[in-house]
Amino acid sequence: MENFNKYCHLHKNKLLNRICIAPYDQKRKYCLLCQFLHPASSNQFISSFEFQEKYINEVKKKIEQYKKSNQSNIKKFVSIKKNIESEIERIQKKLDQLKKYFINLEITLSIYDNLLQRYLDPEEFSSSDLNKIMELKDGKELNNFDLQQKSLLIQLNKIQSCLVENIKTFNNNLNEDLKQHLSRKQYEGKLWNDIQKRFTQIQFEILYISGQKIKYLGNDGQTLRIQKTVGLSNQTEILTNYEQIKYLQWDGDYGEDMRRNGKWTAFWNKQVLSNVGERVVDGMCKKFFQAFVFEIGEYKNDFRIGNWSYEFENQRIKGGSYNIYSEKNGKWMELSEGFYFYSQISYVGEYQNNKKVGIWETWYKNHVKDSKNQQIGGGSYFNNIKCGKWIELNVGFYEYSQVTFNGEYKIGKKIGKWDIWYKKRVDQQNQLIGGGSYNARGDGMKIGYWVELADGFYEDSQVINNGEYKNGKKVGRWVMLYRKGEGDQWNQQVGGGLYSDDIKIGQWIEISDGFRNISKVTYKGEYEYGRKVGKWDIWYMKYEGDQKNEQIGGGSYEKEGEGNKIGYWVEISDGFYEYSQVTYCGDYRIGRKVGKWDIWYRKHDEDQRNKQMGGGHFEDGIKIGKWIELSEKFRKIQQVIFQGDYALGQKVGKWDILYNEEEKFKKIGGGSYDNGIKISKWIELSEAFGDYSQVMYKGEYKQGQKLGIWDIWYRRYIDEPYKLIGGGSYDQFFNGYKIGYWVELSEGFKDYSQVTYKGNYKDNKKVGRWDISYRYNVKLPFQQIGGGSYDKGIKIGKWIDLCDDFKDLNQIIYIGEYKDGKKEEK
Repeated sequence: MENFNKYCHLHKNKLLNRICIAPYDQKRKYCLLCQFLHPASSNQFISSFEFQEKYINEVKKKIEQYKKSNQSNIKKFVSIKKNIESEIERIQKKLDQLKKYFINLEITLSIYDNLLQRYLDPEEFSSSDLNKIMELKDGKELNNFDLQQKSLLIQLNKIQSCLVENIKTFNNNLNEDLKQHLSRKQYEGKLWNDIQKRFTQIQFEILYISGQKIKYLGNDGQTLRIQKTVGLSNQTEILTNYEQIKYLQWDGDYGEDMRRNGKWTAFWNKQVLSNVGERVVDGMCKKFFQAFVFEIGEYKNDFRIGNWSYEFENQRIKGGSYNIYSEKNGKWMELSEGFYFYSQISYVGEYQNNKKVGIWETWYKNHVKDSKNQQIGGGSYFNNIKCGKWIELNVGFYEYSQVTFNGEYKIGKKIGKWDIWYKKRVDQQNQLIGGGSYNARGDGMKIGYWVELADGFYEDSQVINNGEYKNGKKVGRWVMLYRKGEGDQWNQQVGGGLYSDDIKIGQWIEISDGFRNISKVTYKGEYEYGRKVGKWDIWYMKYEGDQKNEQIGGGSYEKEGEGNKIGYWVEISDGFYEYSQVTYCGDYRIGRKVGKWDIWYRKHDEDQRNKQMGGGHFEDGIKIGKWIELSEKFRKIQQVIFQGDYALGQKVGKWDILYNEEEKFKKIGGGSYDNGIKISKWIELSEAFGDYSQVMYKGEYKQGQKLGIWDIWYRRYIDEPYKLIGGGSYDQFFNGYKIGYWVELSEGFKDYSQVTYKGNYKDNKKVGRWDISYRYNVKLPFQQIGGGSYDKGIKIGKWIDLCDDFKDLNQIIYIGEYKDGKKEEK
């Protein structure tokens, strides 16, 4: 490490004693005054001692681990090489034996030939010679010689072809594997789980193909996205939001410097997002901020200037202003990085030359109609550094996980006691559920006893972790406790284990990523220096009935190497819970699925064995060949499966959609794929398709885009025919734009909530009058119960709206007026 006893060239009397760990910074070393002038937050500056502890020592540990792993792998390679060489030696010995056979046969034939040439008169032959000549005349021996030779040659030809082909395949695969291994990386992302109403962690791989493309591979071996690279592949932006990986595409031109140039157009699920794009030099621009959240403002010479705002659900949200140096200045309202429908969080305060100053308030708005913004936190900044009392939001704060942290900052570092509070809803009482202390030195290190929240904490998954910190690191035994709801005690231990200097060791019980009241899944196994090793079991505790723990799966991790999964595994689905008990069974090789994998399902309310529902084959973690897959929401009342072929992780050819009707799967839909892109005529099912919502869509795809007329069909009972209930048209220019008159169904359309919307589209935006209709029974006609007008997709004027959960037994409507998409206050 460089000597820190050097002075700052800007502030001659100040030592360079701070290191900036911001990812975009290349200078790294700063004096204390430079730190205050730097745009990075204070927690991105650390001392040389902290850098030694957090980076240099950690890297040393990792290098030692990989050195041990590499030595182990070298031993394995030497052993494999020795076995291969031994097999080659055996083959060589067999070939030598065959060579001797042919030589001996040649000698025998020469002897026979000499016998016949020895005498001209048969009387001169001995009796044994005459017997031999008679045997040879019979031809059996010579025929046998000939047949044996031909048979051996045929076998040798087969062996030769097989060996040559296998060796060729081996060499090609080895070269490709080496390329892919060197250019294949694992990432973590987030996926919105509609059942749990929260983002869950997902894993995916990125495969660099010939330096020109990158392929996103899902954990299930399916290709999620193929993206072109421009310039160096490592400069390509890597997406981590699952929806954006699957659905977001950009189209435009690059300049000579390989930067985006001019107007770029955004596509979501193959449909053009109107008025959304990038202009990276001059002019107005509407940019993606988050999924369905946009930033709107002006560029000049590739810098932001003037007023910028946000747009969410066709409503404008004020932002703030940039000065002539493209620095934020004055009062701003900023949206949180994770802003979405269930987490509408904003921060309000003042900037001075791109630095936050004074009081900043944290506001939250519930997604329910007519909800108002409420201040729920905040604190003070001095020159972009937090100071004094603060109420902060948990990183995963959203409607069903309203967790805040209350405590104090000193020069940007947490000090003293910090409390953790939780409330189920905005209008309910806060509960103190955890917390602990930071040391008084002001380095932000946790000390002593702490009660922390488990990852993914929300109202249906209330798990806390209890244990000790020493110098900012977890030590000793930590225990995980669970409670069912706010009124219950933390009296059920569901997990825990030992830490040594923040590293897990020994036996552990961990909760699954989707652990909650109706999915109490845990993993039991051993850690060695922070890596899972050996056998790990998967356990599940029922939500109803006897609530006994039962083992439902598991497998093994490497004891040496990188800790990859190996051998046979039984795994649970990402959405595993009481009413969707789906498991996958198959083999891993070096952390990737290989060979045949089966999909099993067990009903929650019946004491019966698993039933195989589907499956297929993997090759090095990528789906190939014929597959039967289950829908993402597969459960007792939504048993939908898909049947078709994969080629290198992409769906190809004809795919059928089947639905379980009276314990028998029947084809009800499907269509064709061309390299993962839908083409030609399709019959698709609604996302909520099931026993209480049998809705399907019929129409045509071209190059992955819907076009022409699409009809919506519905039936209430399986013994009834489907009836046309809605539909409309898409444009013919492959934009996926809805145009003209449409009859649409509500998002929550079910047997007991039959609501439709009727009106016109222009360039994919609702315009003019739209009527809302409802019927109580399929035998009754729809009756208009609400509606209003749109102007380019924005509600205007008088409206009669329905409540979010409108249904037969909850018929609530709202009557009022909109202005520019916002409800007018009375």
